[in-house]
Amino acid sequence: MKPFSPTELYYEEGDVVGLLCCVASMLPYALAIVMATWYAAHECPDTMVAGVGVIASDVLNVILKKTIKEPRPSGLRDDYGMPSRHAQMTACICCLAYCQAVRDGVRRRRRTTPLFAALLLLVVAAVGFSRVYLNYHTAAQVVVGTLVGGGFAAAWSAYVRSPFHHRVTLPPLMAVHRAATACLRLLVVPADPAAGTKAA
Repeated sequence: MKPFSPTELYYEEGDVVGLLCCVASMLPYALAIVMATWYAAHECPDTMVAGVGVIASDVLNVILKKTIKEPRPSGLRDDYGMPSRHAQMTACICCLAYCQAVRDGVRRRRRTTPLFAALLLLVVAAVGFSRVYLNYHTAAQVVVGTLVGGGFAAAWSAYVRSPFHHRVTLPPLMAVHRAATACLRLLVVPADPAAGTKAA
């Protein structure tokens, strides 16, 4: 077995599909980085709220694994495998992205394209297949992780539209958002047009 550095994912040496599956297994973390970058670039509070949902889903995954205590199909790792964290995280992020796109489409009176939904489903399927192919999870662990992640995202999307969220949980989140955006603006120093004029 050859490790896929720096992730320590293992695949059979010479197995091109295994190598591609290692790359696919990193997609949920790539999506999380995209979310963080989008938030930093656009200072969008909706993205921050979605990020909190992803973190809550990850906490739920830890609780479920310690409760169910189902081992992985291989001896590559000794932690529990039910449900698959990769599958759950990917499904959660993709479902939240789709729900947000639908809400934005309603506000702007634009229809969300089926191509976007198909792309998200392809990402979920690729991650799930990679975890089974690399023998880190059983098919059941991946399916359960996908259902839990998608279901949690749907529930979270419904919750953030509830009056309770707007009265109780949104105000502290907005306070965090204002503090985060203030820190980001301190880190990004705008160019001084006057300085450019003098230099010219």
